[in-house]
Formats: sequence, structure tokens, C-alpha cells
Amino acid sequence: MTRRLLTFMFLSAAALALPTATRPATPEKTPPPSAPNPDLDAAAAASAAHGWIELIRDYALKDWQRVSLPGGTPPDSRSSWRYDQSTGILHCAGVDLPEMLLHHTERGDGIFRVEWRYAGSPTKPSAGILVRTKPDASAWHEAALTPNVLGMLGGARLSPAGATSRFNTGRRRPELMRKPGEWNIVELVCTGSRILLHVNGVVTADWRECTVSSGLVGLRADGAPVEFRSIRFKPLP
Repeated sequence: MTRRLLTFMFLSAAALALPTATRPATPEKTPPPSAPNPDLDAAAAASAAHGWIELIRDYALKDWQRVSLPGGTPPDSRSSWRYDQSTGILHCAGVDLPEMLLHHTERGDGIFRVEWRYAGSPTKPSAGILVRTKPDASAWHEAALTPNVLGMLGGARLSPAGATSRFNTGRRRPELMRKPGEWNIVELVCTGSRILLHVNGVVTADWRECTVSSGLVGLRADGAPVEFRSIRFKPLP
């Protein structure tokens, strides 16, 4: 699979020139785990009562896998991702280590809901929310969080014969981005061949040609620090 095929269409021009040289294997010190927050545990229990599954509660992120970008290269010894149990926030440094973070459980029909915000006011932010993604990136479906293409849905789809083709759909709605420091909400509703994208309560994309019935959900970030919280999935019958 070519590098171009695996590079996301929403990356900025600077991010397209991703380095391919081997990164120095200089492990960073891992901060000690923060104390769990009882209020977050209560919120998770309340969400579960309504059918939502909290996908991140573990400091070590043991249910998640890092996928380096471009594809085909092993993840760096360092990690961009850090989960704070006291706040329930997943931090991604998003600089020099472009990669995806995918939950290991394959999901079919359901709603993937994520709250997110950029840290500060970055100049070249680039991030995305992923559904029905294959570990080898032969298929992926991403809601773009990059400000100038916010509201778009794009990725790579598989034909019945196994060939990959690109798609890009939806409406650019940069005005939906909330003020710096405020949390944004993305919901991706997957039912059969349909993927419906909501950004802060507004439908921005309605794609009905998804060719894979299940896949991994996850996050992508590079170019600037970004934070995620309330990462949930609700299965649909």
C-alpha cells in the first residue's frame, strides 16, 4: 500500500511531508499515574445505564493500539498519548509523532461520541475521529477536526474486489468550532452502509456508501496538542 494512500487527505501541507527517517529512540520519562476521580466513575456508571460504553478508563491505555503515520512503520518508543485519571482527559502532544490511537475492539453499528479541544490556539492543528477503520488502514473513515475542513468526512473505502478508493463528503463548517478552551462534540452514527456525522449538534455529512460493516474506532492527531474526553461508544441494534 502506497504512502500516499495511507496519508490522510485532511493533513496540512506541512504535515504531508512526514519524516520517514528513523526517529531517535529516546524514551521519555512516564509520569506517575494520577489518582482516579470518583465523580468520573459515577458519570461512567450513569452512561452505562443508557447503553454507553466508556472506552478509556485505564491509565496505561492497555485497550488501545498506536499506529504510526505514515503506515508501515513501527510506533516510536515515545508516546504522544497520556491519560489523566483525575480529570478524565486524554492528552495528545501531537508534535513530531503523527499517529492514530485505535481501540482494539471491533465495532459494528453504533454511535461513537468524543469531546475534544485544541490546547491553546495552535497555528497548524490537524486531528480526526475514526470509525470502521482496519488495522492495516485498507479502510478508514475519518471526521476531520482540522478547523478549515471541520464537518467533512473522508477516508478510504474497499470495493467488493478489495480495491481501495478515496472518498470525501460533507460540508465545511469551520464556524461550528467553539472558542479556544471550550469542548467540542463529535458524534459518528454508523448504521449499515450509512455514516452520519454530527459536529456540535449539527449534521454536516450523511454518507451512504460505506462498504465495511465493522472496524476499529479511534483518534488521530498531529501538528498540535489536542485533548479528548468522554470517549464513548453506544451499540445500536
